[in-house]
Amino acid sequence: MNLVSDNVPADRDFEVTWRSAPDAMPRSAVYTEQKGDKYYSLITLFPPTDPNADIPRLPRDIVFVVDTSGSMHGASLDQAKSALKLAVQRLTNEDRFNIIQFNSNTQALYSHEQPASEKNLKVACRYINALVADGGTEFAPALSIALNDDAKAGRIRQVVFITDGSLGNEDEIFSMMKKRLGKNRLFPIGIGTAPNSHLMTKIAEYGRGSFTYIGDISEVATKMGDFFNRLENPVVTDISTKWPEDLIVDLSPSIIPDLYQGEPLVIVAATNRAFTGSVQIEGLFAGQQWRETVNLEKQGKEQGIGQIWARRKISEHMGSLRDGMSKEVVRQAVLDLALEHSLVTKYSSLVAVDVTPTRTMEFMYRQLIPLNMPNRWSQAKIFGALPQTATASSMHLILAALFSTLALVFFFKGRRPKTGSQR
Repeated sequence: MNLVSDNVPADRDFEVTWRSAPDAMPRSAVYTEQKGDKYYSLITLFPPTDPNADIPRLPRDIVFVVDTSGSMHGASLDQAKSALKLAVQRLTNEDRFNIIQFNSNTQALYSHEQPASEKNLKVACRYINALVADGGTEFAPALSIALNDDAKAGRIRQVVFITDGSLGNEDEIFSMMKKRLGKNRLFPIGIGTAPNSHLMTKIAEYGRGSFTYIGDISEVATKMGDFFNRLENPVVTDISTKWPEDLIVDLSPSIIPDLYQGEPLVIVAATNRAFTGSVQIEGLFAGQQWRETVNLEKQGKEQGIGQIWARRKISEHMGSLRDGMSKEVVRQAVLDLALEHSLVTKYSSLVAVDVTPTRTMEFMYRQLIPLNMPNRWSQAKIFGALPQTATASSMHLILAALFSTLALVFFFKGRRPKTGSQR
């Protein structure tokens, strides 16, 4: 893979997009790897990609949470507004919605979700147009309001939050999600050129949703259209897997999220012995029971699956620290996986030893390398504005010289001896 330009500033995420071949039904692919005495498998579920596939649409309660902190100033907030307006325009009469904005404070358009009537949608558009970026980033209160309710029978409840990813208090956020997530699904949208993709991805995994990244304002219409197609049409829900009974399986993710339009779902497993028999993948497709049986013995062999599984398990172990797990227990579990699979983690490193040094005992030169400002970020908005015009330094110098001269005149005048009249 090559870039069009040889030299590209590292000021944004690198993004690769691809599409699977058209199909009217969900499909799966399985790859396996043996590494030592352990066995790994990677299962990928592909949603239907046939545009003529008729998938029933479920009524939704959807809450939009938008970041209006100072870091969203400029193109990021412009993208967020465009995305929000596109979102509310796609709502149907069966849907209900609310909009919550947060910066240093939190404000909701309504106290609870309202029907997507023509009147309410006009109010929402005026509210969106009035959004201004300013202040800090206090996400937890906004998330608390968004998770005040749970999904009702016959409806799905989705929480979509739009941010540049500059969120703090990660432990508080995940603790709140664990206690109050319920049947809600969380869908973070990364706006701008430097979102915290790692945090957004973890929130999506924990919230059984998906993460969408929008790096250019010209992509808003296309990407948000695809995104809301997914939200409006969950393809397979309540997914589970059935393995041979005598097989010990360590699955990641342990709670399998829903499968949405345009986004494959990847499941990785480690087992205690070689694969024999088949695995069944089950779920609800368009409200009907869906099942696919995959023969494990006839699947492709690939390398690196063990490392994918290990990375996911390490991430799960690190996340358990938020749940009060012992730091030493987590550290040892992470180290065992990292050393077995040669991975860099918080507790492990890869060290390269040069056995033929060319500058022994010489002074090592140091040079500071400037970091690129994320694309389209405003230094003035983030770090404070610099003077916009030339300063009045010349005038100040002239005035200082004038006042100094006057001070000297009065000083010497005050020291002149007084003379009296003589007869």
